[in-house]
Amino acid sequence: MSYSLKSRPDGKHLAAKIGAAGLAIALLSGCVSARTAPPASGPIIKQSVKTAPADLQLLCSTAAARKFGFSPSEILPVDSEALSQDAFRVNIRSKSSTMRCVVTKRAEILELVRI
Repeated sequence: MSYSLKSRPDGKHLAAKIGAAGLAIALLSGCVSARTAPPASGPIIKQSVKTAPADLQLLCSTAAARKFGFSPSEILPVDSEALSQDAFRVNIRSKSSTMRCVVTKRAEILELVRI
């Protein structure tokens, strides 16, 4: 005796049961994922920190690789922030060192040190 998805010997439609079960699971998972986190207990403070443009971060990374003897693929700029309207600080890391670069908007490196 063979069965198809359309009917079973007892006359109930298996496809309808599978569809209903899938719909119930989808609805329940939607309810679980729609939960929101409880509100924070204190005021929310937004900080806006201006970061160095990517080309200046790359400039600092390349200069650090040359100065300290790393391959450019071994170092990565990990953090940056504006020091003034014209200058940025870029922190650069390798596996063994941390470096700091101060660069201007005009792509002039003012400082490049290992920290």
